[in-house]
Amino acid sequence: YGIDNLLKQSALEGKPITGVSAGAIAPMVWGHSDSMSYRTPPEQDWEYIKVSGLGILPFCITPHYDTKMPPKNKPRSKEFKKMFFETYNDKTPNNSKTFLTGYGINNFAAILAYSGKLEFVNTREKAHIHKLFLRGGQTATETIFPKLI
Repeated sequence: YGIDNLLKQSALEGKPITGVSAGAIAPMVWGHSDSMSYRTPPEQDWEYIKVSGLGILPFCITPHYDTKMPPKNKPRSKEFKKMFFETYNDKTPNNSKTFLTGYGINNFAAILAYSGKLEFVNTREKAHIHKLFLRGGQTATETIFPKLI
């Protein structure tokens, strides 16, 4: 329907675009998604998948970083760290992947991007954001304590 182009155009014109849950992935390069859980019968196993975003912001994210999804009950944080590592630890010759910063966004937290800057906010004190990066051959995290709004 061309919504992707409209969102990109709006962002380039400085208009705000927003996204909650899976919608927060839209402006990013890619995101960690549980969408297969909604397409798989409850008794069957499913995997988190990597989904492409619009590439407006040079990040990869997962919403609901602090949750687990049934029936596997694997912590989403662990699965995102694994996907992040596999994506950016590719040691094949001529690997042309551009390294991105990853963010795990807890429920009730958000990243605001405007005028080339990021602001980290939450509506509950314990809702944090986790910055992912590679260090020493593994995925490392740094906890960001957002501003309560």
